[in-house]
Amino acid sequence: ALGALIGALAAAARPFGLDRGYAPTTGPDFGLPSMAFETGNLTTDRAQFDRMQAQIRTDPRLSLGGPTLRWMGAAIAEMRALAALPSPAVPALFGLGGAEAIVSAQAIRDRVARWPQAALADYPGAKHELLMERDAVRADFLGRVLALFARDAT
Repeated sequence: ALGALIGALAAAARPFGLDRGYAPTTGPDFGLPSMAFETGNLTTDRAQFDRMQAQIRTDPRLSLGGPTLRWMGAAIAEMRALAALPSPAVPALFGLGGAEAIVSAQAIRDRVARWPQAALADYPGAKHELLMERDAVRADFLGRVLALFARDAT
């Protein structure tokens, strides 16, 4: 429902050039420089969180901004088109934190269920950025990624 609303909003804004503006509730600052670790939804690892903040404070060009309406409309259209296609006949690995709050965990699980060669690495308690999570999560996920690449490199 929200995807349809954003798509319609982007389409309506395009003739007026307003689709180049930020999507509602977003803006030029992702908020990481001022985000509190305790309420953040990126990682449970304090050192990794502090490192991300330090990088952005040192060089603000590394920070993410919000998406434009045009980008959101295009992304939603592409996701719908891809969701309608059969899963490709290639191996895939999905990583999912048990405390994921940025993307839909159910959508990820649904896609994995429809992808015969897909595997899901589930990390209870982990948040969105698995490669910036606590050491055990990061090492396990990276090990699985590297094993997938090594297995299918030939």
